Formats: sequence, structure tokens, C-alpha cells
Amino acid sequence: MAHRFSFVKKDSRLSPLFLYDAPMNIGNVLRNWRLLEKMTLQQAAERIGIPWSTYQRVEKGHPMSGETLAVILRWMLAE
Repeated sequence: MAHRFSFVKKDSRLSPLFLYDAPMNIGNVLRNWRLLEKMTLQQAAERIGIPWSTYQRVEKGHPMSGETLAVILRWMLAE
């Protein structure tokens, strides 16, 4: 099944909120957003406000703390 992505440009940036045909994985959402924005792991982590090592683990699908999830969701909703 091919994934269809929907995203909205906001101030010439892509919103990190993607809509999938498949169940959403926050790591996949962040990776797709980062690649579309042509950012490094470090740049993406800085923009969100978390350490790059944490961002890397989240992008790879590793478990995260509730605090990290809250920071990411707050940032996603603000974008």
C-alpha cells in the first residue's frame, strides 16, 4: 500500500503534521518532515527543542519519555 502524504505550507515551511493511510508513527512523521525540509538531525532537534541524541532515538522508533513526547507534540501543534 502506498502512503499518501498531506501537508500544508505555512510561512514557506512544511507543517510536520502528515496524514497517512497507515497507522502513524511519530518517528516516521519526524523523519519525513526533516527530509522534506532538508535538515540534519541536529537542526531538527534544535528546532523542536530536544537534544539531537533524543531526536535520533525517537526518529528510529525507540521509546521516549512522556516529557519528550509532550515537547514534540507541543511543537507539532504550534507549527
